[in-house]
Amino acid sequence: MSSTHPWPNLTKTTHRTEYAAISPLNPANSHAGKTVVVTAGATGVGLFISRGFLRAGARTVVLLARREAVLAEAAAGLRDEFGEKSSDGAVDKVLTYAVDITDEDRVNDVFADVRRRINSGDDNDDGKKVELRRDIDILVLSAAYVDHGLPVLGYTQQSLRASFETNVLGNLNAVRAFVPEAAYMPVADMSGEVRAPVRTAPPPASSSPSTTSSSDRVIIAIADVMSYTLFPTQSLYGASKLPFHTFMLRHLDTELRQLSSTTTFRPVRAHALHPGALLTPAGVDIGFTEQMFPWDDPSLPGGFATWLASDAGRFLRGRFVHATWDVDELVGMRGRFEEDADLAEVVLKV
Repeated sequence: MSSTHPWPNLTKTTHRTEYAAISPLNPANSHAGKTVVVTAGATGVGLFISRGFLRAGARTVVLLARREAVLAEAAAGLRDEFGEKSSDGAVDKVLTYAVDITDEDRVNDVFADVRRRINSGDDNDDGKKVELRRDIDILVLSAAYVDHGLPVLGYTQQSLRASFETNVLGNLNAVRAFVPEAAYMPVADMSGEVRAPVRTAPPPASSSPSTTSSSDRVIIAIADVMSYTLFPTQSLYGASKLPFHTFMLRHLDTELRQLSSTTTFRPVRAHALHPGALLTPAGVDIGFTEQMFPWDDPSLPGGFATWLASDAGRFLRGRFVHATWDVDELVGMRGRFEEDADLAEVVLKV
């Protein structure tokens, strides 16, 4: 099945819609019992991925967005399709929080409340609440500030700041709340020497996650080809997506890998995912129409994300991958990924 996507593809076969290997209904992609938090989870790509994880059996999917009305509408639709309660009946299947991810204190409060709520139904034999027995398992970073359509020097200082505050700092706020203990653990510097962490006090008890689960925690950052490809009048959006998704995320995954191998730290891996060419409400707002492109189906990113977060996607940690790429071919390239640290990365070509 050929593709007309206007960017280079790593696999010969590409896809525009969900297929068996990435189907959330495929038992290999099951996320039964897990808690998934999705920023900008009430619209567009975030909503497509939220639905994918619910189809894959997630215990709870948490939608974060700025607008209460949009959250309520999205949650109502998902509850109609998937039900009100988790399979164990202990927690709502869909939770919502109105939050701007640039507000670090609010983000921390939200993650602490999510941890409280997903554990609220867990009692031990004596009837005493078990604190933080469950943790958030998957974080999907879909929120983005988008300004477009101007030459490089046409963007205002206000727009520049807003773009980087959301697309870089906001994402870091969410990651820090997801993995609060990582800031307190030593990692190796450029010389290989292990350095003491800047933050030496233990993380707040209210945000210290459980280590009872042995499965990886997973970060999926929704990236964009505009962060490494020249798109006229899209310089600000691309520039603000580039730092986090291609540099900070790669550093983060390297540090998380070190922590996982040297401490009792529950493993965490990070991926950057281009979700495909999707017509979203935000795209319509900036002028895209159904006739402009052969758009991909909304099922594509939802399915690919459930596959990427499964055990099968672990070898792609730290990489920048496309939802359109064929996962069977990617698995067949595993040896190439193990040998080439720059494969599916944004690097300087010389």
